[in-house]
Amino acid sequence: MKATASGTLRVCTKPGRTGDRWRATIVQVITNNAVSAVGTGSTTFTGCISRAVTSGAQYVLLVTWDRPLPGTLPATVTTRFTGPTDATNPPVVQLNGWALASIVPRPRSFVEGGYSCLANGSTILPGMLLTNCKFSPAGNTFKFSVSAAGAASVKFCGPQNSRLSVYSPSGPFVCEAPSGYNQVCNLYGTGTYTITTESISNTVGPYSMSLNGISQEFQNGVPITFGQTKSGTLDACADEDTFKFVCQANQVVRITVNGPSNISWGLFSPTGSYMNGSYGTGQAQCASGTHTIRVANSSGLTGAYSLKLEKVSGP
Repeated sequence: MKATASGTLRVCTKPGRTGDRWRATIVQVITNNAVSAVGTGSTTFTGCISRAVTSGAQYVLLVTWDRPLPGTLPATVTTRFTGPTDATNPPVVQLNGWALASIVPRPRSFVEGGYSCLANGSTILPGMLLTNCKFSPAGNTFKFSVSAAGAASVKFCGPQNSRLSVYSPSGPFVCEAPSGYNQVCNLYGTGTYTITTESISNTVGPYSMSLNGISQEFQNGVPITFGQTKSGTLDACADEDTFKFVCQANQVVRITVNGPSNISWGLFSPTGSYMNGSYGTGQAQCASGTHTIRVANSSGLTGAYSLKLEKVSGP
């Protein structure tokens, strides 16, 4: 949803039966500053949250089943929200199996572990990892929106002779990632971009893919500051994690990553340009603004890692 004016967005959840508890979360698409609350389990509108919204900014409302676990299915919830947005209140949504239809899975920043694949034609957010996807006969299509020019990193892992391609809002080709590779995509215009996945040899699958913002204006990185060590886990071949930090011009930083064989980091400028990278420790001189560190594994290996950021010199 898009805020049509600055103000307050308020959201409440109402379970379909007593005892179920649903969590509502409001997150701004670019900054990932989220607030959330869990209802009491009564069949009234509880678990209400409010947050200030900025005119023109994009927000996502996430509704997830919080309690009881494992519980019994199906389960339903009704959401109600008020505030200056261009969206209408969604209908009752029902939990069948373990996936909510018509609710966007919450970004990787807020949960651990991977996602199953989304339906063909679904909208994805920066920071999402999709796994166990299968090719449709005509290929698969996903969408993502950009509110300012920037850059994204995509990674794709699938059968031999399969690939992921990105197309601009007006249709022209932007970038391509063959199986087992990541690719930086320059997003020159605003609007809705299209991701297609296809198997040239008509293999069904499965495949995995990820999308991450690596520029100041298109960003989903976890904050990290000088002197900090962050830990994380790469959960699938196509998994990439990103971290963001603010740097001044002419500052020199040292970055160290430790983890499975062939794990590496790459540093990107505020505009999304590649600056430096290493399979262990390396240094780079900053520009001015928000920088992105991308952690990935060139062999597609999974497992836990640690990432350390240090300031070596500069103001």
